[in-house]
Amino acid sequence: MIIIYKYSTEHDITLFAPQETWVVEKQILKSRSINTPWLGKQIQGRVLELDF
Repeated sequence: MIIIYKYSTEHDITLFAPQETWVVEKQILKSRSINTPWLGKQIQGRVLELDF
């Protein structure tokens, strides 16, 4: 896990797992739009948490 700290940004702390893999699914998208070329694809690396 990598912890990224940036002062005075939208999110000050980001927890990122570069080795974690996951599949992009319509149910987990935060946008109302689902037109993404990544839908159904396996991706490596995932943001676990954003802290303000």
